[in-house]
Amino acid sequence: MQSSKFWLTLFRNGDHIIGWPFCSMKKWNFFYGIAFAAFATCFVCMVCPGQNIRRYDTTSGLSENTIKCIVQDKEGYIWFATQDGLNMFNGDVFKSYGCSYRQTEGIGTLNILSILQHRDEERIWVTTQSASVFLFDPRTETFKELKLAQAGDPSPNFCHCITYDRDGNLWIGTDSGIFVYDEAGDDFVHY
Repeated sequence: MQSSKFWLTLFRNGDHIIGWPFCSMKKWNFFYGIAFAAFATCFVCMVCPGQNIRRYDTTSGLSENTIKCIVQDKEGYIWFATQDGLNMFNGDVFKSYGCSYRQTEGIGTLNILSILQHRDEERIWVTTQSASVFLFDPRTETFKELKLAQAGDPSPNFCHCITYDRDGNLWIGTDSGIFVYDEAGDDFVHY
């Protein structure tokens, strides 16, 4: 397929003055993308004057600067999945769980890949890079681990994502397939 070129042409009073090949279509789309992003940024700044943007990082209390997932609970607290544990922000300060500098009983450091609010809207599901799935209870500040590997099933190395289906089953995406957890029956099915 031949690359198409745009011709930038100047006219004055209907007379062609000069024309030259400007750029390929991909470069033109890239140019439009940059121009649109600049316009959108200026538009948002004009429409929303006085909005403050705050930057939070390890100097603000986060255990790690790499945020992999964010969830807001029913109390309004914001939960962050980081490479160094689970962080809760109450609007003023951060509190960290499963972090290298604040060991949580029964678990090591958590490199968290995703989090999901439990359907009871109290607890939080946590999946980690070490293929662990935990249910965190903020009231007791404890983690309960779910064992994914059953007899005969391949043992996963990573737990990438987690979600609920309409029936309330928990779906866990791993590098060795999908695990579906029926919490009422405390049973896994591996696909």
